Amino acid sequence: LIVLQLMITRLIAFKNMIEPSVDAMKFLGKLAFDILPFIILQELVVDKQKIKEDGTSVASWLENLAEFVGYLAKKFSFDMQSIFDYY
Repeated sequence: LIVLQLMITRLIAFKNMIEPSVDAMKFLGKLAFDILPFIILQELVVDKQKIKEDGTSVASWLENLAEFVGYLAKKFSFDMQSIFDYY
């Protein structure tokens, strides 16, 4: 759980880590994929700005998180219903 939280935190900050991290997730077990939506939702509910200060585009942390979820859904099959229900 802690490793996944740290990984998501790093992915939000550094976009270039998204693809290698998704590739490395093939070594994780089923429990990690059950915990992952919970960690993603934790990041979404944090009180951060979701739109940049100029008001014209999405914040980079949210864009990186969305890209990570997209790569993850493309490569692996896991239950994302809770993430969709949040919005």
